[in-house]
Amino acid sequence: MGLLFFAVRTIGPETMREWVVKAGVWAPVVLVMVKASTIVFAPLSGGFLYPLAGTLFGFGKGFGLVVLGDAIGGAISFWISRTFGRAAVERLLGKETRKLARVLDLIGTVRGFFVARVIFIMSQDLMSYAAGLTRLPVIPFFVIHVGVGLAPNALLTWSGSLLTGHESDMTLPGIITGIGLVSGLSALGFLWYTGKLLLETKPGDGSTPRAGAGG
Repeated sequence: MGLLFFAVRTIGPETMREWVVKAGVWAPVVLVMVKASTIVFAPLSGGFLYPLAGTLFGFGKGFGLVVLGDAIGGAISFWISRTFGRAAVERLLGKETRKLARVLDLIGTVRGFFVARVIFIMSQDLMSYAAGLTRLPVIPFFVIHVGVGLAPNALLTWSGSLLTGHESDMTLPGIITGIGLVSGLSALGFLWYTGKLLLETKPGDGSTPRAGAGG
C-alpha cells in the first residue's frame, strides 16, 4: 500500500487512468486473469491486487473485477483438486501443504467449510484445493468461497480507490482502517484456530491433536 500510494502521487491519477483507457478491454481481462492465477498457483500473492484494482478502475468496477478473478481462480482450483486428487494438490500448494491435513479435518460439511473459510479468510488457494478433496457440493462451495471474501475484498478495493478519488484528506485514514480491519479479522481467526488445536491436544500426555473424520 505504501508503494502504491507513492506511485499514485509520483505518476499522477490522471496518467494512470489514461493507461487503463489506452489498454482498452485488455486492462480488465489481464487483472482478472492475474487475480485468478494467484489462487491457482499458491506461491503467488494477490493481496496487492485489491487496492490496485480500486486505484486503476475505481471502487465499483475494481471490486467487480477482483471478485470475478477470485471466483474463476477458486473454480479452477476446486476442479483441479477434484479431478487429479491430493498428490496434484500437494505439488501446487507448496508450503501450504502443511496446513492441508488440519483443514481437511474441519471442512467435511458445508458448515465446517464456512467456518474454516472464515478462519483462513486470506488463504483462498488452500481452501479451494482442500474443498475439492472432500464431498462438498459445488454450489455451496462456490457461494461460500465468493461470499466470505466480499467484505475484505471491498475494504481493500475501497482503500485503493481513495488514492485516485476526491477524498484526499481521507486517503491515509481510509487505508489504515481498511488494512486494520482485515488484519484484525485474520488475527482473530488465527487465534481461534490455535485455541482449537490446543483444546484437541490432551494435556500432560504429549499427544498430538486428534484427527477428525470430516475430510
